[in-house]
Amino acid sequence: MEFNSFVLSDAAPMGHPLIVDELLRRAEHLVDRRRGAIDANQVELLVGLGRQFDTEELHEDSRRILEKAYKMSRSLVESSARAKAACALASRASELDLPRATALIHEGLALLPNKPQYALDRVFCLSRAREVRDDSGHFLSALELAQEALRELRASPFDSDLMELHVTMDVAEAMREAGNFQGAIEGFAQVSTLITKLGRENTQTAGTLYNNWGVALESAGQIVPAEEILRRAIAVNKAAGSDHAESPMLLTNYARTLRSLAKYDEAAATAEQAVQMAKRHGVDQAADQAVTLLADIYIDQHAYARSLAIQQEVEPRLRRHLPPDHYVFWVMLATRALALVGLGDEEAAISNANRAIVLGENAVNRRQADASMLAGVYLKCAKVRLGTRRAAAAVNDAQRSAALMQSVLAPGTASSGLGDAYLTLARAFQMTGDLEAARRSAQRAVDHFSKSVGPDNTRTRDAREIAEMPMGDRPFASQRDLRH
Repeated sequence: MEFNSFVLSDAAPMGHPLIVDELLRRAEHLVDRRRGAIDANQVELLVGLGRQFDTEELHEDSRRILEKAYKMSRSLVESSARAKAACALASRASELDLPRATALIHEGLALLPNKPQYALDRVFCLSRAREVRDDSGHFLSALELAQEALRELRASPFDSDLMELHVTMDVAEAMREAGNFQGAIEGFAQVSTLITKLGRENTQTAGTLYNNWGVALESAGQIVPAEEILRRAIAVNKAAGSDHAESPMLLTNYARTLRSLAKYDEAAATAEQAVQMAKRHGVDQAADQAVTLLADIYIDQHAYARSLAIQQEVEPRLRRHLPPDHYVFWVMLATRALALVGLGDEEAAISNANRAIVLGENAVNRRQADASMLAGVYLKCAKVRLGTRRAAAAVNDAQRSAALMQSVLAPGTASSGLGDAYLTLARAFQMTGDLEAARRSAQRAVDHFSKSVGPDNTRTRDAREIAEMPMGDRPFASQRDLRH
C-alpha cells in the first residue's frame, strides 16, 4: 500500500487543491474515522502519516501520531506492524528520551524473524536505529547501521530502485555525519543519478538529496558547488509549492555556505531568518542549529558579546535533549573560546579551548566520533592561540587541523577548510618569525581558496598578501585572525 496514493486520492476533496499540512490533517481524520477493530492497515497508515508529518518538519504532530500508532499496534498479533510502529516512534522519541528510543528499537527488531518476508521491515527498523544513533551523537555506529540496512536490502527479494535510492541516501548522509565527506559526496552523486533515472528530480526526496549533498560539499570545503546544489534544493522546493519551500534547516545550511564565502552580513541575515521561521513553525531543533551557526557568524563580524550571549542562551536547550558527551558541546566550547578572546578574557579562552580538545579526543578514542570531526575544533583553537599570542601552540593546532582535513579528502581536492587551516598556520608562522614557512603555508591557502571560494574572495586576498610578502616584513597577528 502506497501512503502517498492514499493521501492524494482519499484525503483531498475533489476539485479542491490543498496545502500539504491540511492534506495530512484530513488524512489523519479519515484514518481516525475508520470503523471496526484495529487492524494492521490502520497502524501502517498512521505510521506513514507520522513519517510524512516529520518530513514536513511538523515534529510535534509526527510524535503525537506515532505515539497513537504504537499504542494501537500493541493489540495486534502481526509482528510487522508492531515492529514498524515501535521503530518509527523511536526516531521521534529520541529527541526527548534517548533511553526510551533505544528500547523501542530493540523491541522492534526483536519482533522481526530472520526470514525473507520480513526483510523490508528490518531495513525500516535499521534505518530508524541509525537516526536514533545520530541523535545520540554516535555517528560511527550510525554509519554501521545504515550500511547494514543497505546490505539487508540488497540481499532481499524485494530490492528495487526506489528502495535503493532511499537507503543509499541514508548511507551517504551517515557518512557525512561521521566525517567521511568525500564518501558522502560520491554517495549523493550516485543517488542523484538514480533519482534522475527514476524521473524524480523535482520531488521532495530530490530536495532532501540536494540539501544533504550541499552540506557534504560545504563540509568538505567545496563551497562553489555547495552553493549551486543548495540553490537547486531551494528551487526544487519552491517548484513543488511546498509550504516550507525555504525550510529553516535549508536556510541554515545555505547561511553556512554564505559564511564560507565570507559573505558574513548576508549569512547572518539568512541564519536569523531561519531562526524566526523555525520558531514560527515550532521546530526547536532547527532554531537551535541556526542559533549555533549565528554564534560563529557574529564572531566573524567581531560581535563577540553577541556571540557569547546567544551561546549561553542556546546551550541549556541543547543539554535538555542531547547527551552530555555530544560533539556539539565540544565544538561550542571552542566557539566560546573565540568569543572570549575577542572580549579580552584570555585565561577563560585558553581554558575553554583546552577542554574542547580533551572532550573531542576522548570522543574519538571511544569511537564515538571520527578523528576528522576534530579538524574544526583544532582550527578554532589555533585561532584562540593566535589571539592570545601563543604562536607555537597555534602552529601545532593549525597543523593538526590541516592533517585531519587532508585525511578525509581525495588527493588534489580543493577545500576552503584546508585553506582556512593553512592561512591560520601562515599567521602563526608569522608570529614565530618564520616568514618563509608563513609564505609557503599562505601559498597553499591561496591554492585552496582560489579553487573553492574564488580568486577574488576576501580570504583568498588575505592569504595572497602573506604569500607575496617581502621577506623583511613581519605583520603582527590582529583581531581579524579570529575570523572564519
